This record gives sequence, structure tokens and C-alpha cells, in this order.
Amino acid sequence: MDASLLLIPQVGFLPASDPRMQGTIEAIQENLVYEGFVYRFKSTHKEQHLTEGEGAFIVCCFGWSTL
Repeated sequence: MDASLLLIPQVGFLPASDPRMQGTIEAIQENLVYEGFVYRFKSTHKEQHLTEGEGAFIVCCFGWSTL
């Protein structure tokens, strides 16, 4: 799961009200939102070359706020 999927309504592929998009929004809320910040994806794997405790992805936070 990747929070960049929040951009789908922004670019016009599907409206935010579409049932498929609603399911995506719910899944992102359950899995990637923490204390009001949206993380692009869960960064638990060292092979992703991310630093420990990788931060929230601000672009996804903006996308989240428009839904």
C-alpha cells in the first residue's frame, strides 16, 4: 500500500466518492495515518534503504486533507 494513491482523485482517474477509492481511503487511514500525518508506506524493511523511523510524506498529507 502506498499513500500516493490519494492523488488518484486529484488527477481525475476516479472521484473520491467512487467505492474503490473509498476502500483505498479507509485502508490508508487504518494503515498509514499516525497522529494526523500520512506516511507514504510502512518502512519496516531495511532493504528499502530508509533510515529508521522514516517520517511522514508531506505531499500525501496534503492529498489527505483534500478528501
